[in-house]
Amino acid sequence: QSITLPSNLSTLSTLKELDIVNISLALFSDFDKLEALEHLKVIDASIGRIPQTTNQWPELKSLELSNVNIRGAGHIPDVFEQMNNLELVYIGETRVTTTAQLNIYKAPNLKELTFSFCELTDIQDGIGDLTTLEKLIIQADLSNTVSPIALPQSLGTLTNLKSIFLSTGSLEFP
Repeated sequence: QSITLPSNLSTLSTLKELDIVNISLALFSDFDKLEALEHLKVIDASIGRIPQTTNQWPELKSLELSNVNIRGAGHIPDVFEQMNNLELVYIGETRVTTTAQLNIYKAPNLKELTFSFCELTDIQDGIGDLTTLEKLIIQADLSNTVSPIALPQSLGTLTNLKSIFLSTGSLEFP
């Protein structure tokens, strides 16, 4: 059974943190007025769609998607390019397509990126564009992975990296 978040939620213009946990949403829209939102967490949820407006949340610092099923498009939309304040993206047990990866790599000031038990076949070369990245965690579900997750040579360009954890099944490190 799906529910719709109340439309008057968008009137909370000073809301800084929004946690959506263990629900099935018919839609996740009409939240472009949540311009003060700094932390968005969606856990154990099924969503009809999520906003696709670039820079919809200009103050967003952290985004956590864990065990999220995005129906329809099936992937994380291209909303990261102008998210200048976004520093942390955690995606766990959620499908991450090639397009979604490339979209995430557009966040200009990302410091921490985690893909944990996501359906990944490889890591896109665009990860090298994350010049501010300090912490990278890529943890594959090796019991369900047909082949190791390929790592791109561009990992070597992440000169600000201070912490890295890779469990991808790959025997090669670029």
